[in-house]
Amino acid sequence: MTCGRGAAMLWLLFLVALLLILGTSLLGLSRTELTVSAHLLNAARAQYAAEAGVELAVAYLGQSFIDLGEEGWLYEHAHDPAFAVQAEKKDNRTLLITSVGYAGNLAQKVEVPATYRPLGRQVLVAGKLAAGELSAEGHVTARKVFFASGISSIDGDLRAERVETAAGATYTVSGHLCPDWLQQSAAVDFSALRQRAEVENWEEPPLSAGGEYIMTGPAAGPLFAPDDAVIDLQETADCFLVADGDITVAGVAPGSRVAALAAGDVILPPVSVWEGSLFLYAAGDMLRSGEEMLYFAGCLVAGEMEINKLHVRYCDEAVWAYLEILPKELFRLGATFDLEWADPEPRR
Repeated sequence: MTCGRGAAMLWLLFLVALLLILGTSLLGLSRTELTVSAHLLNAARAQYAAEAGVELAVAYLGQSFIDLGEEGWLYEHAHDPAFAVQAEKKDNRTLLITSVGYAGNLAQKVEVPATYRPLGRQVLVAGKLAAGELSAEGHVTARKVFFASGISSIDGDLRAERVETAAGATYTVSGHLCPDWLQQSAAVDFSALRQRAEVENWEEPPLSAGGEYIMTGPAAGPLFAPDDAVIDLQETADCFLVADGDITVAGVAPGSRVAALAAGDVILPPVSVWEGSLFLYAAGDMLRSGEEMLYFAGCLVAGEMEINKLHVRYCDEAVWAYLEILPKELFRLGATFDLEWADPEPRR
């Protein structure tokens, strides 16, 4: 009997020791898991903070990229999410954004090349837009949009306070349909452009037989027309034109890159294809009608637009040579950057 009780006591002590060892191991494992979890959490928070720094740089530098000097830009944010971000201008099109995020004792660094998009990938920007059979490869921004006829499609966002359709008209949007109109005023100060043209002695296009200033080919520099002007390029050219009146686009040469601003209206061409890049601004109306679809790449900006059968693809090539001449008001259109994330799925 005594031997049996002794054996039972030994087994009990063995079980207690085993449980103590197991408990200690589990406790140590739990502490390790908590430490790892805290480390991973801090790593994720630091990464998030670093990416937040990149987004802040994009938001801030969109409108000030042109004025960014060789010294670059630096900003530190001490509160959660904590980060330090700097941007270095590589050339007149690209930035290198470096951001370091902090959480706990960890720091995460991201480097993101960014390509400047001065027009914010917007193909049409207007106060009021009336469109029929519109095909847009890019964002469309207007306070009020009216689809007048046919089938329209937007491969991008439609940012409008109000959207209406006529009977029988339809439209599709591949991106976001944003009901809030957040557009800032982009009204160009033409008095400042007149003064600059006079001070810098911009050339005037020659007068046509009809009494309009006409641009038919390359120019040595920016052109200023004191009245109505016609764009009728007979050869490939890169041109910048300001007209203190209306602009009529009558003809173009393949491969041309044209940026033009009118204090009055702009009448788009009846031709079917523009093989180049076009930026047009009208303080008044932008008009286009025709039986054939007009295809071109670029961006149109106007107080009001009435366009029919238009296929436009976003392109900012026409403005690159004239970034320092273009009125700063135009960069309020939503200038931004295309980011090349190393991580294809950033946490933001």
